[in-house]
Amino acid sequence: MRVRDAARLGCALAALALESVGPQQYTVHPGDLAARLTKTYGASTGRRLVGRPEIAPIA
Repeated sequence: MRVRDAARLGCALAALALESVGPQQYTVHPGDLAARLTKTYGASTGRRLVGRPEIAPIA
């Protein structure tokens, strides 16, 4: 993963975490993350990052 993409992913995750209500535990839904990345950084970045093994949901 490129450094720029890693930074963008980290920023998107941080924004979702800050917007969550409640304790430190929160759930990130892949669709919400994809929408955030696409809206903020453009469709090409969203497509490039969503679906990577590093971003796969943890069961």
